[in-house]
Amino acid sequence: MSEVTLTVYDAGRPWILRVVPQGGRYGLDDCLTWDDPSPLVEFYDARGIGRFGPRGQFVSRYRLAELVDHEGGLLLYGGVPEWSVSAETVSIAVGLARNVVEGLEAGLEVADV
Repeated sequence: MSEVTLTVYDAGRPWILRVVPQGGRYGLDDCLTWDDPSPLVEFYDARGIGRFGPRGQFVSRYRLAELVDHEGGLLLYGGVPEWSVSAETVSIAVGLARNVVEGLEAGLEVADV
């Protein structure tokens, strides 16, 4: 399966959500292979595109199974308070990952969340 990403804007900040399905590559320079049936959802700060790579600056990743029942927003990295996303962005990430699980690939851009 090809890479599935979605760009969303949360409080004016651009985020790239990336879904890593079972068998997908992840980690530094995509050197690891994800073998769990529950896909990973990665969060990248898109303001770092180019400086940190084509996806931006990696911030955090979660298994879909961990996000499904999560309520509210997420503080993705405690050392940087602005690296947080709203409940709506978490819901979008869950929906995107579920679409991947169902075999749908997406490359949509959301104007604003």
